[in-house]
Amino acid sequence: MECPNCGGVTSVTETRAVGRFELRRRRSCAACKLRFTTREQIAAPQLKVEKRRGGAEPYERAKLRTSLIRVCDHRPVAEQAIDDMVEWIEARLTRPQVRTVRWSQIVEVVLLALAGVDRVAEQRMASNYRDDDGVLRFDETPAAAPRPQLGLFPEAE
Repeated sequence: MECPNCGGVTSVTETRAVGRFELRRRRSCAACKLRFTTREQIAAPQLKVEKRRGGAEPYERAKLRTSLIRVCDHRPVAEQAIDDMVEWIEARLTRPQVRTVRWSQIVEVVLLALAGVDRVAEQRMASNYRDDDGVLRFDETPAAAPRPQLGLFPEAE
């Protein structure tokens, strides 16, 4: 790495892990003797996620982690367990020849991960994506389609 002060060659004097996904490195320049710190973050997999209604967007680790935090809210699940689940899920989704995954594949892997950690959190997640028979809902009906009547209030004729 180049020195930000003079552009000279730098060397690493110390490396520390900051959390599970980040490294902190102390560096010093051979020419001007400047000492500075850099932070390196482990890159997320280069995946695209096929969305429910078509289209694709880049995979975001933060979105996955946020959804896991939400379903584990007020449950005895440690932050470390959530970070472990994120890693486990990413390991299951990334394969060398695969660049795109469907949203339904992500949901299935997330449910599998949650089943081993907290059954209530798994049910919370499943209630968002599965119907009463336990089958994954695809919600491919247009948004403007009328909702079925439950028979509670008969329609006026």
